[in-house]
Amino acid sequence: MVRLLGALAIAAALGLGSSAEAQPPQSLRVLFLGNSLTATNDLPAAVARIASRAGRRLEYRTVAPGGYALEDHWNHDESRAALAGGRWDVVVMQQGPSALPESQANLGEFALRWSAEARAHGARLSLLTVWPESYRRGRAHRGDRVVPASRDRHESGAASRR
Repeated sequence: MVRLLGALAIAAALGLGSSAEAQPPQSLRVLFLGNSLTATNDLPAAVARIASRAGRRLEYRTVAPGGYALEDHWNHDESRAALAGGRWDVVVMQQGPSALPESQANLGEFALRWSAEARAHGARLSLLTVWPESYRRGRAHRGDRVVPASRDRHESGAASRR
C-alpha cells in the first residue's frame, strides 16, 4: 500500500494528472536514484503505468542499489554518469529514514548537492521521502519537490521510530 501511495505521489508531482484529453501525449524523461525502497515492486514502472493511463509516456532509468543514501549516489560513478548522460526532465531521489541528527544533516547536505547538480543538467529534483516531516523541510532548493511516500506514516511518526 505504501508503494502504491509513493507511485501516486510521484505521479502527481510529475504532473501526470487525468487531464490527458486536454493535452497531446508527451514524453517525460525521469531518472530514479534510490535504493531497495525504490526498486522493490519496481516503483518507476508503476509510475510509468500511471503516466500511460494519463496519456503520457514516461521514459526512465533506475539506479537503486540496496541500502544507498544520497551520499552513496553522489560517490557512485553510475549515478553521476546517468544524470550527466540522460537529458532528464526530472530526477527522483529517495533515501530511507534517518533518525540520527548527523544522518539528518547528511541528508540535507546531499539533497542540496543533488539539487544543484540536477539543475546544472537541466533537470529538476523531486525527493521521495520516507522521513518524518520535522526534518524533511528545507532539504531542497526552491522549486524542487518533496514528495512524502505516505502522509499517514509521516504524521504518525512511524518513519522516525525505525
